[in-house]
Amino acid sequence: MLIVDDNLVIAVDAEDGFRALGIDAVHIAGSVRDALDAIAAHADIRFALLDVQLGRETSEAVARELAGRGVAFAFATGYGERHVLAEAFPEVPVLQKPFSSQQLSAVLARILG
Repeated sequence: MLIVDDNLVIAVDAEDGFRALGIDAVHIAGSVRDALDAIAAHADIRFALLDVQLGRETSEAVARELAGRGVAFAFATGYGERHVLAEAFPEVPVLQKPFSSQQLSAVLARILG
């Protein structure tokens, strides 16, 4: 799993949520560049949780790379469901921050079956 969030506290909280669901291989990236490097380095990534707004950039390039590789992902945002990438990726689930481990589990079940 890959978590892309520029807020380390939120990323670690999401990591704890993944680990509580029994997922041991969790990678954290705080920027688009770090995320793209993690995707290239870890072929085992099956799901990613992408913060929409990463400082002055968005996670759109990461979403496009994941989609091109056939890797499932969801967005996380504190800006409401109509975020900047909603039109480009209308089928991608959106978790509203703050989200619970139950909400994370539901999104994983929906995407990964």
